[in-house]
Amino acid sequence: MARRSGQIVSIAAHEVCEKDHFEMVYGLDEKLNHIPCLTDRGAVIGYYAVAKLKDGGHSFEFMSKQQIDEIMRNTQSKGGYGPWKDHPVEMGRKTVIRRLAKYLPLSIEFQTASALDAMAEGGKDQHLDDIDGDFLVMADDAPQLEQQQTGIDTKDIQQSLESAKNLDELAEAADWIRSVESEEERARLNKIYTEREAALKQ
Repeated sequence: MARRSGQIVSIAAHEVCEKDHFEMVYGLDEKLNHIPCLTDRGAVIGYYAVAKLKDGGHSFEFMSKQQIDEIMRNTQSKGGYGPWKDHPVEMGRKTVIRRLAKYLPLSIEFQTASALDAMAEGGKDQHLDDIDGDFLVMADDAPQLEQQQTGIDTKDIQQSLESAKNLDELAEAADWIRSVESEEERARLNKIYTEREAALKQ
């Protein structure tokens, strides 16, 4: 899904342990160098994710273990059960990838999947079993009617896109674009999404 945008060549995440050689520099000349210790690496002290872009550039994000633990405590399980307890390193990697993804040129599907994943971890209803639309009950022997386009109010979608306060809200609003039947309207809404995404990343 990350590569679907056409701008991402690869994306990966790793844990950093206290005995690893790890060098990270932010600023105008960003630098990331990680050489894992080949024997006992010690305790995990942080996580980083790095993405290779199509133009040859790179983007990376680092999160300390304390930052990851704070996010874990805000989940429904609070680390007491489930993947946060059974696979903490993998969950740390996933979390830092999700943080990096907010600043990458990724597809709407990726942003939506990331937002749904965050909702699931927080114990929020994703409304995946909801069926949205207008319905008409007809008798079995009623004559077949020509299909009518109920349509979705694109003004509501546009308003949600333009009023999104962060990338998670933007991804949730963008999920409705795929339900719009008109290709022209979808293109118009996708343009609004792209412009709003760029504004939120600044």
